[in-house]
Amino acid sequence: MKRIHNRLPGFVLCTHLSLLILCIISNSMSGW
Repeated sequence: MKRIHNRLPGFVLCTHLSLLILCIISNSMSGW
């Protein structure tokens, strides 16, 4: 249980980072 809890923040961070990059790319495409 402890291991999963420690791993979760990293997974969430990775997901948020991916979504952020995706958002930036989409905005860049729309801007161009």
